Amino acid sequence: DNPKKAKMYISVRDTGVGLSGADQLRLFQRFSQASAPGQFHMYGGSGLGLSICKDLVELMGGQISVGSELDKGTTFSFHVECDLVDSRDGVANVTTVTPSTQLVQNFNASMSLSTYFDPPSTPSLRSRSTPSSTPTTPTVLPTTTTTPALPPLNGDLTVLIVEDNVINQKVLRRHLEAYGRVIVANNGKEAVDLVETGATFSVIFMDMEMPVMGGLEATRLIRAMEERNMRNRHPIIGLTGNARKEYKDAALQAGMDEFVVKPYDKQNILAMIATIMQPK
Repeated sequence: DNPKKAKMYISVRDTGVGLSGADQLRLFQRFSQASAPGQFHMYGGSGLGLSICKDLVELMGGQISVGSELDKGTTFSFHVECDLVDSRDGVANVTTVTPSTQLVQNFNASMSLSTYFDPPSTPSLRSRSTPSSTPTTPTVLPTTTTTPALPPLNGDLTVLIVEDNVINQKVLRRHLEAYGRVIVANNGKEAVDLVETGATFSVIFMDMEMPVMGGLEATRLIRAMEERNMRNRHPIIGLTGNARKEYKDAALQAGMDEFVVKPYDKQNILAMIATIMQPK
């Protein structure tokens, strides 16, 4: 309608592994990744890139979409609104377009570090009342006076973070370093090697999907080692970007005690440590 405006359409197509319908529905959500077996181990990532792309495209008055078919490939398409410039005017006369104040504020808010440090609450593995048909919406842990108080934390906790993503390592370390010693392993094999040397930890935070060795395999090996050597059981809390029931079930079956969905919420993590360290 506006003779001085035009929409620019861009599509990028690949012939890769493709995406399922369920993955396409949640692909632009923060910390969401394709759930096909092996994809994370092959490609890695934190699940933030497409969410940022979506925010940037919308900031420019456009939209982004995805179309895909398993084993055939994926097409990402987006359009943005642009100013038309008369070629005779040259680049020097192009008017700089400033996005609306509200859009900029929304984008800045969405990219704030509070995304990492004050995220939505995450579900407890022991909360079994959520139907399996509910896809990825985390359940909020109720804040009540019955939540166990955190054990005296005068620097006496030893926490092992097993996580390959550097940003996630820093987030968890920031949450926990005030309560004791924090050690970081970059994959499951490093964690197994540490436990094998005789190191003991108050609690282990174990990412479920990592290169070299994932958290499920590492947990199974640690549990077998504890049983074989008659060692005390380490509390292990699983970490994942996927809240679906099959991930929770896999965590339990591997021997994990609890389950946290990224992004992390400090209060829930501390409450979970308090619960998991209660005398049985």
